[in-house]
Amino acid sequence: MNKDNGPIPTSPLFALINKDSYGSVNRGNKFGINSEDCYKEIKGGAESGWDFSSRWIFDPQGGFDSNLTHIQTRRVIPVDLNAYLCKAFDELSRFYFKLGDATKSAKWKERSTTWRKSIELVLYDKEDGIWYDYDVVLSKPRKAFYPSNFAPLWTQSYQPMLAKEYGSKAAKYFKNQGMNNFKGGIPTSLKQSGEQWDYPNAWPPLQELVILGLQKTGEGEAQQEAETFAKRWIDGNIRGYNQNNEMFEKYDAIMSGQYGGGGGVHGANGVRVDQRGGAIANRRVLREKRSRGLHTEVFKELKQNRILNMRSDRIGRDIIFHKPYRVIVPKEGEDSHIPIQQNGTTWYTDGSKTEQSTGAGATKEIPRLRN
Repeated sequence: MNKDNGPIPTSPLFALINKDSYGSVNRGNKFGINSEDCYKEIKGGAESGWDFSSRWIFDPQGGFDSNLTHIQTRRVIPVDLNAYLCKAFDELSRFYFKLGDATKSAKWKERSTTWRKSIELVLYDKEDGIWYDYDVVLSKPRKAFYPSNFAPLWTQSYQPMLAKEYGSKAAKYFKNQGMNNFKGGIPTSLKQSGEQWDYPNAWPPLQELVILGLQKTGEGEAQQEAETFAKRWIDGNIRGYNQNNEMFEKYDAIMSGQYGGGGGVHGANGVRVDQRGGAIANRRVLREKRSRGLHTEVFKELKQNRILNMRSDRIGRDIIFHKPYRVIVPKEGEDSHIPIQQNGTTWYTDGSKTEQSTGAGATKEIPRLRN
């Protein structure tokens, strides 16, 4: 994580949040979080890969009913991160064993075992039969559906002899969340926050996480769910390609083969799933497709580093700018030469565009904005 104070750019939005929602460095907001903490939370959310998601957002009661002005990434013990670490430690143990270093092999095996036990103790909900992110402030799990809940199945961070038991419970949880209603893939969440790592988007890596996780348990019902969604994913990918002659970074979980919402680039990482729900390979399937977008210069002056109360990294149709601004529509070939107004901010598209939305960002003459 960047240790400097102030915001850093993310893709495609600069990490600028309405600092008035956070207050001064000394005062803070109603959560006790000041503006510099806000930037750290944004950086953490970006570094997680889920930029951004309701996973990191808290309302005053500790729920999810808020927006990015109340992001608290560091408040969460994430299921997926800990599962990946557990698996990494186990792999290090295996590598050192092959190299003949028994001491280091034993050290990493012990760490992997300790991590696995901690995941079971802190993150696993026996009643629901699934793992949940943990809120360290309220000392309780954040009970909401996310594909990341299934990460310990994918990394096999559980006792091997109990694999089928975990698989059976996870499959039941999966169905109880209404997943069979989604024909386009497994949704990133069931919360329509406006963020791209939420409903209704279906991301390729998260399909792999859940499908292979269920498949690996060897339990009949879990494997059936894995096969069903592997087929749905492949069918949706083929349908989308036949209709658009391209594959997408993310898909709509409701409408099979349709492009998902939010910022980003067409043709990023696709996932190929075989008909059995096994052997999934991430690979770049198409070159990045860029389309020329509208470059908009917004706000003659950006007072106190405000960028509205943005809920996502794209401009929604319902946003009304209350500051004076002007629009520049560049001529063909001039889109990379639009001047940045002195002491002003330029709001621009990042090149990705669909019928529903356009990826956008902001830039300024200086690389960092400070008071």
